[in-house]
Amino acid sequence: MKRPPVVARPVAAFFAVATLHSAALAHGVPPAVLDVAAVEAGGQPRVVTMTEGLAQRRGDSWRYVCPVQFGNEPSPPAMSVDGEHTTVVGEKDLFILGPDGSVTARGLADLSRSAVIRIAATRDSLYVLRFSAGTSSVARIDESGYTLIWSDASLHQSLDAGSDHLWVAGTRAGRTVLRKLSERGDVLDERHFDVELGGWVSHVVNVGAHVYATLIASHGARLIRLGPYDAGSEVALEASSTIFGAVVTGTSSTWAAANGVLYSIVPGEALAMPAAGLATGLSGTGTHSFLLSSLRVFALGATGVGSVVADLKELKQPALELVDPDLREACSAQWAVFEGDLRPVTRSESDAGRSAATDSENPAIEAGEPGAGCAVRSPADDWAGSAAASCALLVVCAATIRSQLSSRSRSRCRCRPSSAP
Repeated sequence: MKRPPVVARPVAAFFAVATLHSAALAHGVPPAVLDVAAVEAGGQPRVVTMTEGLAQRRGDSWRYVCPVQFGNEPSPPAMSVDGEHTTVVGEKDLFILGPDGSVTARGLADLSRSAVIRIAATRDSLYVLRFSAGTSSVARIDESGYTLIWSDASLHQSLDAGSDHLWVAGTRAGRTVLRKLSERGDVLDERHFDVELGGWVSHVVNVGAHVYATLIASHGARLIRLGPYDAGSEVALEASSTIFGAVVTGTSSTWAAANGVLYSIVPGEALAMPAAGLATGLSGTGTHSFLLSSLRVFALGATGVGSVVADLKELKQPALELVDPDLREACSAQWAVFEGDLRPVTRSESDAGRSAATDSENPAIEAGEPGAGCAVRSPADDWAGSAAASCALLVVCAATIRSQLSSRSRSRCRCRPSSAP
């Protein structure tokens, strides 16, 4: 069975920068779920990307998947179309993570992280945004390799997908261009708006006749709502740190997250909503959307936050018998660091009374004004405060790095619910 179309999938990671990567491995990045990479037909996450490595559900338990199997990047981009086989963009190749935990290289060096910026999927196909030799291109991945469907002689930073279309975004000299592409590469729609120098679009999503674009800049982030036929724009949400969004549930319910708070986005305003914990990210498909909160993943429906659909507090060690013998020692070392970092996070949540929520028990966030941070109904004020501070610090860090990197750099900003490494 095919997986539902992916709507929201930011995947480029600023931790790919070598110096930050070294620091991350030396100190241990606070564990958290960054994205849902594979979803089964019933809406249960199958594979998630984490601050270091991936996690895969096998039976009733979650297993750690070492990032060293794909290269040097702590959190490589990953995506699945069928909910079982997950494509991972590695340092030197494209890999397939099988449902049994096996990892197979595809022999496609052109689709490694040296060129790939983003990855996205429609209902039936997987696509990547590449940048090489001064040209951005979108390629469709198939069983025999890949096919280029669109290209442009300028840098584009964002690729997102609907059920049968793609959005690609690029910024040049303070002007952003959003293009809607068919799966053959034809330009179906085009939107324009001005941005400050250094600003860039991290995510684009269609909601009816309108388009929402998440704009990241040095001073923070804005969610821009664009009217039909390039008829102007308005700010739907503004934050001092990054904005995760938007994702769509059903046909019209739109959500975004900023400064640890979940927002319902409606024309003219953004409404702070009760959530099951600190909102550290969003992930969505055409049918299923999720709220990420540290090590937990919640279903997100048209009326708000639902039950826990994944909890990584009891993550188990990697299956070393499936790891290449030459990589087993490195994999064991990575797990030792990650497991050590996992304990204080789970202990902190337990001490704060943040055990896994059920359908009838969802501790709520007391939300302040947009951009004002958040207060959580628990004694863990230090934990929540450090998370909000981390978001702001990581956004500034990502923006600084982005402005200094070459055109081949890969940048990502995700809130990590702890102090910065």
